[in-house]
Amino acid sequence: MHNYYLQLNPGKTEIIVFGSPRILSALQINGVFISSSVCVRLVSTAKSLGFYLDSSLDMSAQIKKLKSTCFNKLRKIAKMKPFLAINQLQQLVQALVFSNLDYCNALYYGISTSSLNQLQSIQNRACAIILGRKRKEPKSHHIMKLHWLKVKER
Repeated sequence: MHNYYLQLNPGKTEIIVFGSPRILSALQINGVFISSSVCVRLVSTAKSLGFYLDSSLDMSAQIKKLKSTCFNKLRKIAKMKPFLAINQLQQLVQALVFSNLDYCNALYYGISTSSLNQLQSIQNRACAIILGRKRKEPKSHHIMKLHWLKVKER
């Protein structure tokens, strides 16, 4: 690396090992020494291009962060609801919330049903805010009315 004038930044460089929980529990590595003074640490969750990958690839860290971000944006949109028409609300939700929900959605392929349900709850809440429905009311008909695909179908 020194031949090409490159250096590792030990404060930002991380190593992640992917595997099943059984294999990861048997792993006894905390870090790797690159040189006598540089140690790169082993982490259980790494962020790459704005997407959080965890060592078991169950996407729990990404879904937790995504839910937090989207529900925060939905709360702010709900406060603006009295001043906006339904079309404007729908455009705001699609631009601010669904863009986050759709980002890297190919990586969600094959995740568990409970994880998909957590992602679907974001879309259900957005539908409830736009159409003024209650939280516990069934949303599938209303989602079709808004011409949205469910999370599982995206």
